[in-house]
Amino acid sequence: MQKQVEIRMHENHLDPSPLPEESMCGGFCDKIMKNLILVLTVLGVIIGSVAGILLRYASPLPADVIMVIAFPGDILMRMLKMVILPLIISSLITGLAGLDAKSSGRLGTRAMVYYMSTTIIAAVLGVILVLLIHPGNPKLKANLGEGKKNDEVSSLDAFFDLIRNLFPENLVQACFQQIQTVTNKVEVGPPPNPNRFGRNATKSAAKYVIKKSLQFKSGMNVLGLIGFFVAFGICMGKMGERAKLMLEFFNVLNEIVMKLVGMIMCAGTLPVTFRCLEENLGIDKRVTRFVLPVGATINMDGTALYEAVAAIFIAQMNGIELDPGQIVTVSLTATLASVGAASIPSAGLVTMLLILTAVGLPTQDISLLVAVDWLLDRFRTSVNVVGDSYGAGIVYHLSKDELDLFDAQQIRPDDFEMAKTQSFFENNSNHGVYASHNSYQPVQIDDCKVTLASNGSPADFSLVEEEPWMRE
Repeated sequence: MQKQVEIRMHENHLDPSPLPEESMCGGFCDKIMKNLILVLTVLGVIIGSVAGILLRYASPLPADVIMVIAFPGDILMRMLKMVILPLIISSLITGLAGLDAKSSGRLGTRAMVYYMSTTIIAAVLGVILVLLIHPGNPKLKANLGEGKKNDEVSSLDAFFDLIRNLFPENLVQACFQQIQTVTNKVEVGPPPNPNRFGRNATKSAAKYVIKKSLQFKSGMNVLGLIGFFVAFGICMGKMGERAKLMLEFFNVLNEIVMKLVGMIMCAGTLPVTFRCLEENLGIDKRVTRFVLPVGATINMDGTALYEAVAAIFIAQMNGIELDPGQIVTVSLTATLASVGAASIPSAGLVTMLLILTAVGLPTQDISLLVAVDWLLDRFRTSVNVVGDSYGAGIVYHLSKDELDLFDAQQIRPDDFEMAKTQSFFENNSNHGVYASHNSYQPVQIDDCKVTLASNGSPADFSLVEEEPWMRE
């Protein structure tokens, strides 16, 4: 048997009311107010750039004045860094706990395939472009001089550091420290000299050996936190109803953090990406809360492209012709280095040293990139964020049917949700609207909102009757 509920609306609400025409100035002002943060950010960049250039050519400013000018920006960055940790934790847990193990596994597989494929494509594209354009000129290096030689970084040590950071031994320590292999030169005493007490004693040259040790460096171990809370969210999803209270806690925590970010300023890339994809594009939160935090750590297409280009550029500056094997090594090393960049202190320096060491290039020439690295970093970040956004959209498109099926399986037969399970039919004779609900259980309407399809305005209605309905 099917229950039918008749909701009769007043006739004056059935005729669509004409919308007031907006002037061109009013529409422009509305767009400005809607994107006020973006407009102010662009204006701030322009004003700051112009003011910085003018002050540079003015008389030298005292250090105290520069500190006062930079103080508001420092406070803003501190507040944004403060909310990153709870945002990542709550997003991963709520996103994965809302899925079963099978769905989360497929979601993760698709995301990882996208991450690795786009990162490899970015590195290969950078190699092809730098070989075609050939920006490096050995004659320029003679004018620039030699840089300071840096300690070489072992590829094996960097890979092991990546795995060690993925499995932190102390979760609290991972919030503010990460592990790194450090090489130190240790002086070895000279061999015993029998004549050292005599008048003709000779001084033996001291010998040095390189010893490796594991040390904790300051900086959040994002990779280790993501690994733990991904497993935490999946296990919570398997517990079902028993974990419902904990899931509600992290849902509320996620909403609180997003409100905090909105109060501070929508300037951090990860919070802004969340808002754009969920509110503007309508991507499922279970997808964005998993794909974006993981992608922000391991999906760095711009970084992979930059490091591949920079390594070959340094080779060209030194007049070194790389063979095909070395070019492949640069591509693969740039891909792996970009994946683990966020888990290594001084990520840009360490990963570049890793690539230069892998192909035998002089590590001291990394100083050639320092002068323009601040500008290139802006472009790298833009490419990284766009890559994460596209990844979330692609994964959502591929997983949409599975998510809808999972939602349908979670709906209980006695649930009556006006927005999902009912269908409206307009009756021209009495201007009524009927909501049909397939259920043998009594239908109870606690709250209902009816809007007209023509203009979206709310419609007044009254509940007339509730009676059994038998369909032929």
